[in-house]
Parts: sequence; C-alpha cells; structure tokens
Amino acid sequence: MSPKQRTWIFWGLAAVCVGMQCVSILLGWPIQSKVLQTLRLWTWLFYFSFGGEIAKWLPSVESKIGKQSYFLMLVLLTVGVIVYQYFIVNSIVCFEGQRPLQVEYFYDSIIVTILWVGTLFAFIKRCDLKRKTRQTVSCFSRLTLGVYCSHLLVRDLITHFVGMNLFASTLLVWFAVTLVSITLVEVLRRLPFGR
Repeated sequence: MSPKQRTWIFWGLAAVCVGMQCVSILLGWPIQSKVLQTLRLWTWLFYFSFGGEIAKWLPSVESKIGKQSYFLMLVLLTVGVIVYQYFIVNSIVCFEGQRPLQVEYFYDSIIVTILWVGTLFAFIKRCDLKRKTRQTVSCFSRLTLGVYCSHLLVRDLITHFVGMNLFASTLLVWFAVTLVSITLVEVLRRLPFGR
C-alpha cells in the first residue's frame, strides 16, 4: 500500500470517527453504544493509522514549536479536553436517567484523538528520557494489554463501592482502577501460567 493510500485511509477513518461524534451530539445519545467497545474497529483502525501519520507530521512540528510552548499547549489541551467532556456528558450526550457516560464514548472525538493524543505523544517523544525512565516505560508497556482487558472488570467492581458523582471521586476511581489493574496484571504475569 502506498503512503498516499494510507493517508486516504487515515482521513477516511477520521471522517467516520468525527461523524460518530457529531451524530451522537445531534441525537443526544452515543450511537457507539450499539457496538461493543472492543468491536469498534473504525476507532481502533483510526488510532493505528494515526500512529503512522503522526510520525510524518512530527519533524515539521518539532522544528516550529519549542518544548516549553509544547508543554503549555499540552496543559491547555488537557484542561480543554476535561471541560469539553464534562460539558458533553452533562449537557448534550447522555443516557436519560442513567449513570454518566464512560470515557469510551469519546474515543471517536477529534478533540481527544488528534489534538490531545497527538500533542501528548509528540511531547513525550521530545522529552529526553533517561535510561531508568525508558526502562520504567518499557516495563509498564508490557502490561498494557492485560490492563486493557482487566480494567473494565476492576472499574465495575470499584464503582460498585465508590460513587462517581463528583469530580474528585472520578479522579479517585481512575487512580484506583489504574493501580489495581496494573497490580493485578503484574501479579498474574509473575505466576507460572501467566507468562
């Protein structure tokens, strides 16, 4: 497949993701909820192709924006993403009379994917990581598939005991789910059958 074809596929998948988000906003409920998260192939293929596209864009962006400016942009985008998601969840897209939306319904959002994730990865790539930091990242990267597979179960278990009605409790749940999932996967990985 030629680079031009890959770029067309990327933009086609981006259009599908943006379309999903726009239709969800217009209808007032997430249409993605009709498809199990792990089977939303348009989203996962978009992220996969995005990795290839961002590698092409980074050199030109890096030469134009300094590291401090990039960090400031990342902080502002992070705050913007939080405000955007909070607004969308509480004002526009929601399940009537039910609990708030889960983060999975924002995976198709252009603001979250291209702007924030792209800025985050570009910033991390520009950081001069020391050897110990690289080893830590490498260690955690081995756990990502296991954390992905276990985090929904862990989240449901934790939210059964801790409500998610306040911003602070949401942060607490996120931290607890991350910590418990990483610990669980690391313990399973060290067992003889977990290798």
